[in-house]
Amino acid sequence: MDIGCGFGYISKYLSDQGFRVTGIDISENLLKKAIDQKIPNATFYLCDFFEFDPKEKYDGVIAFDSFFHFPKERQPEIYQIVSNWMNEGAYLLFTHGGEEGEKMGEIFGEKFYYSCLDTKEIHELLLRTRFEIAVSIEGYKEGDMDRDLVILAKKTK
Repeated sequence: MDIGCGFGYISKYLSDQGFRVTGIDISENLLKKAIDQKIPNATFYLCDFFEFDPKEKYDGVIAFDSFFHFPKERQPEIYQIVSNWMNEGAYLLFTHGGEEGEKMGEIFGEKFYYSCLDTKEIHELLLRTRFEIAVSIEGYKEGDMDRDLVILAKKTK
């Protein structure tokens, strides 16, 4: 599952590795670009994360640069929803902001909303929703990529 799949870059990478991928995004323009790539073994849905109703459970979920676009008041719901979508033993990999609050930013000349919970609260929410945190890195940097927070968590019993 690729939450906030956007252009489909991560979905394509996963498909190229032999995985079957479901991508969801609320942006019709971005999703069209993903669909236009005709990625093998990938199915895309135009939908709001909070309204998506999967017909199957997933062995892995990735949410790269998407959770922090969700409304702050709905942030605590994210982890229970994702947990419900996942098989036991599945992994969740996601990025998040590093500073609690709400702000507006800009991407490709468009204004974007960002919100974030405190890292400690995110950890607590993960633990309450049956995740074991495998890795949590604040200030992640690799090559030309940097993210405020990267977390890998495993769904437990």
